[in-house]
Amino acid sequence: MKLKGKVAIVTGGSRGLGRAIALGFAKEGAHVVVAARTEVENRQLPGTIYETVKEIKAQGQEALAVRCDVTDEQSVGQLIQAAVDQFGRIDVLVNNAAVLIAFGGPSNGKHCICGLKDLSISGILTGAG
Repeated sequence: MKLKGKVAIVTGGSRGLGRAIALGFAKEGAHVVVAARTEVENRQLPGTIYETVKEIKAQGQEALAVRCDVTDEQSVGQLIQAAVDQFGRIDVLVNNAAVLIAFGGPSNGKHCICGLKDLSISGILTGAG
């Protein structure tokens, strides 16, 4: 167990690559804070922060689910505080949060691009700050 006792935050941890990363950290012995906006499963996009935490705990590791919008500085602050309150420190941050946007034509294109910019740039800077 290469990460035994380490504490990792994984944003976007409710599904896809983020979920896989969170499970991988747990397999290597880390305590994992699973962060994402998804608390309730969506038929089209399965997976929640709670389901990922349940899988991690089934591996015998400690985990914490925290709802977080990485484009919101206050939300990221609450994530950090929850991690420190639960585990005492943070050793690793995987800033994996992403969004799936289906372009419906030119009417929503600018809105979508601005949302992607907020997530991709602001989210990374807020998490790193």
